[in-house]
Amino acid sequence: MKIEVIENFLGMKLAVIPPGNFFMGSLESEIDRDIDEGPRHRVTISSPLIIGIYPVTQAQYERVMHQNYSRFKSPDRPAEMVSHPDASDFCSRLSEITGDAYSLPTEAQWEYACRAGIESTFAFGDDPRNLDDYAWHAGNSSNTTHSVGQKKANAFGLYDMHGNVWEWCRDHWSAQGYNPTQNRDPESQGFTYNLRGGCYYSHPQALRSAKRFGYNQSNRYDSVGFRVIRVD
Repeated sequence: MKIEVIENFLGMKLAVIPPGNFFMGSLESEIDRDIDEGPRHRVTISSPLIIGIYPVTQAQYERVMHQNYSRFKSPDRPAEMVSHPDASDFCSRLSEITGDAYSLPTEAQWEYACRAGIESTFAFGDDPRNLDDYAWHAGNSSNTTHSVGQKKANAFGLYDMHGNVWEWCRDHWSAQGYNPTQNRDPESQGFTYNLRGGCYYSHPQALRSAKRFGYNQSNRYDSVGFRVIRVD
């Protein structure tokens, strides 16, 4: 599939992903599945999804926010040590600077983007032995983040959807799982915010496309970053 890539004047590249349908969550038969990943249900993303092809980098974060909390400092590595309010503030300030509306993705948007039309455990298939080609994780990262875009992209042209840093989503996490009746542009309900994707010290279980994790919004940790969407 040919995916359009646009660039804002800050140099952030975003993929324009067509709307569509996908199965959100995991099958009960999926290895290492957690109960909060179900019930698996069909979801519609009704509008084009304009999403960063990389996690927000430290250079981009510092240019917008004029500060950098990251532990593993390097301009092209993901911004980390970022709380949910920090990430939301970045989106608000980026919106003011560019004149376009930016936001964190919902977890449905994130999973749609991650899967890229593939229903397997990972965006590239079911075999975790192929993770080295697509992700920085516990087996290859040397316990640190790495510059974005060094591994293979998924079928939508998105990098680092698995590993490197966990990514904040806009909506909430519940240990009870999903409400499957909310199947059109859903926003999950719960008491803490969603993280997706796994990080540089994650093992394969946490790198799966369906894996979701609830995290206190005020926490800052060196494994947590984010990517943005543009809201048209």
